[in-house]
Amino acid sequence: MINLTQSKIKGSDGERLPTKLVVGFGYRPSDKIFLATEIEKDIDYKATWKSGLEYSIYKKVFFRTGFNYNPNAAYFGLGVQKRSLKFDYAIRFIQIIGSAHQVSAVYLIPSKVKK
Repeated sequence: MINLTQSKIKGSDGERLPTKLVVGFGYRPSDKIFLATEIEKDIDYKATWKSGLEYSIYKKVFFRTGFNYNPNAAYFGLGVQKRSLKFDYAIRFIQIIGSAHQVSAVYLIPSKVKK
């Protein structure tokens, strides 16, 4: 749950921060496939259902796809990991507003503890 106490914005006319209930589930049926689903409910709006799939094409190359229901949207992406660097590209399609692109780069800081 996000904003369990329904906090108000200071100096506003009683406006509250959004309160959301979120529940999700992930499942890995094989080493190459990961499935995830989530339902998010803002107390002021209808529930949103999100689902996605990640497929490992080759050891460190990933294909991702997913969708939202309410608002309806489709997602596609590709990710690559090389040692401590991760690069991801994604595109979102929403019928009303069109597409949006996203790129990210992440550096993973190695831990000092050997596993």
